[in-house]
Amino acid sequence: MQLFHRLGRAHLFVLLILLSACGQDNSVPGNPTGVPGQPVVPTPTPNGDANGTTPAPGTNPVPTSSPTPGAYAVGYNEDVAPVFQSQCQSCHGGSGLMDTYSESKSNFSNLISRINSGNMPKGRPALSQATKNLLNTWATEGFPQTR
Repeated sequence: MQLFHRLGRAHLFVLLILLSACGQDNSVPGNPTGVPGQPVVPTPTPNGDANGTTPAPGTNPVPTSSPTPGAYAVGYNEDVAPVFQSQCQSCHGGSGLMDTYSESKSNFSNLISRINSGNMPKGRPALSQATKNLLNTWATEGFPQTR
């Protein structure tokens, strides 16, 4: 009690507020964000489910290495290479800019800036917005070689 007399009313009030907030759980059941109407979808953990349990023997765990085929919207082999072949190779074939996957990936920043600025393709119609979006999606997805 002597402690409370020394603290004074203002300090005691602050102390009570802090203590009342400790351990208070404002979350909505099944929704750790506490925002009603905003359910949170559990994220699977590597080699386990969203609850952290290990899958039963014979089941397929969450992959921990390369993504499965079909994991990407755009792939170099299926989508990007055909654009470069049809729109760029007639002038730039053999230039070392976009003849292979690794060249296209390493030179992408320079290529896309020239495409977006309208400097390329020279002497040909500009690439459609859909084609530019496809190329940008390839970069955003991390330059996957296949879909």
